[in-house]
Amino acid sequence: MHLLLTLPNYDPDNCSAVMAHEIAKLLLEKADTFLSRQEAVKSAVELGMPLHEIEQYLDWLDLNRAPGALGSDSHCQRLRNEEDVSGRP
Repeated sequence: MHLLLTLPNYDPDNCSAVMAHEIAKLLLEKADTFLSRQEAVKSAVELGMPLHEIEQYLDWLDLNRAPGALGSDSHCQRLRNEEDVSGRP
């Protein structure tokens, strides 16, 4: 007896596109120099990610990497320092 598992709204082509975009985002996120970012953008385009989405994602990354940005290392360190001074855990 075989168990057939069906997923609602499963579209293998769409899943492939979603996976390609996630891979493109990872490449863009790991690019930390101008040249590596250039290569990541080329790869993202080859994976089918539209340029406007690449630009939006890079802008989002830049905002989140900025010193003092919510979630950035400096922001988290500042919160840890405030906790140390106040004595709260």
